[in-house]
Parts: sequence; structure tokens; C-alpha cells
Amino acid sequence: MSLLHVFITDRSRECGKNLTKCLTSIEYDNIFINLPRKFENIIRDAAISRDPRILGRIMDQEFKLWLRFTEPLAKHIVLKTRHHQGIYCFVNDELSRKLNLLTWKTLRELLKVRIKDKVDVRSWRSIIMEYIELYRGYAEKDAEYIVSKCGDVDVCLDPYYELFDYLKTNIDINVIDLKKGSLPLDNLLNLAREKIVSGEGLDDELIENLVGEHVKFIKDVEIYGFDNAYSTWINRSQKPK
Repeated sequence: MSLLHVFITDRSRECGKNLTKCLTSIEYDNIFINLPRKFENIIRDAAISRDPRILGRIMDQEFKLWLRFTEPLAKHIVLKTRHHQGIYCFVNDELSRKLNLLTWKTLRELLKVRIKDKVDVRSWRSIIMEYIELYRGYAEKDAEYIVSKCGDVDVCLDPYYELFDYLKTNIDINVIDLKKGSLPLDNLLNLAREKIVSGEGLDDELIENLVGEHVKFIKDVEIYGFDNAYSTWINRSQKPK
């Protein structure tokens, strides 16, 4: 059975550096990236040409955001990938399109919270369930895509929760968790998944608190930058209550 090294990361610079160090230290046949499949050929072309500038010419906003936060990883993939190693993007393009639409909906709700200083719990429950249902709907397809391309030893970067559930039933998994923690909305989504499994529901206060914390995090990003804001949130979230 194939072995899949699953890396769990965040968007901090420190995590990006640690990830590239790890990738340098292991041998693998293929790497699977958490990006829409439409970007596969572009990344491969850049790797074949050994030219990271090719990636900088892509105008797609989703790709530009990924490149902004994962520049060390992107350069590593382009400059260090060997001719026998495959580069794949595992997110179904249709799922990506739907997630982008849902992201805009999420951003609008966050803006409402900033303006009104009030969390519409019903709207946030709906958004959370939309994310979970979307991921559930495409997890099997994305898992089949990864399994069909696997060699003996492979690397997968940040598979979403539902996809990971499918993968671990088909492949031997080695999880390497490099992240310090999760952002407030990611915590909310993960808690919702746990509650669904246990047959419980999220209480209103928890939704209000985590959405409020995410708004606070966004404000800190605007003032101090992502890495400082992220460290502040992690320190705050890990304090005993």
C-alpha cells in the first residue's frame, strides 16, 4: 500500500520555512497541492523551466493569494522538483468555484459584524453547514484523484477534513502537523464537524465568540500584518480560561 505524508500547515512564514525543510529531507514520488486542478499545468511548466517568474504572471486572485502566503513552498516546488516527481493540484475545479462564491458570502457577513457589532447566528449556522456540505460532496472525487496518481511514497499538503477521512481508508497516512493553531473561523468549522458526529449542535454563544474573534483578527492583520496578528491570536486562544 502507498504511503502518503500529509502535511498540516498554516500561512505563517515560520511554518512555510519548516515545510520546505521537511520536503527537502524526504524522498517522494508525487506532491499534491491544495489548489484547483486548473493550475497543475502552469506549475509543472514553471518547474520544467525552473522559472518561478511564470507563477507570478498568473492573474487569478485565488492563485495570487496562495503564492503570497506560500512563496518559499512555490519556489521549492519550481526549483527542486526532479523530472520523475509529479506535481498535482487535488481540488476539483467546480468545488473551487463554489468555495470562492461561499468565501465572498462569508466576507460579506464578516463586514456586517464589523459595521453592526452584532453576529447574526442564523446566517453563520447556514454558512458553516454550506462549507461542510460542499466538502462532503466532493471529498470522494478528490480522494479518487489523489489515489489514482499515487506512487510508493507521496506528499499531500493540507487536505480538507472530509478528504482526509476518505484518504485514510485507502492509503497509509503519516501526518506531520506543522501549524501552531487554527484561525477562529477554522475552529468554528472544526467544532461544527465534531458536533455533527456526536449529534449535537453549536450553541449561539460559541458562534458569537469565534466570529467576533475572527473580526478582531482581521483588524489586527490590517494594522500589524498577518504573522503578528496570527501570533497574537494563537497566544490569546491558548491562555487558560
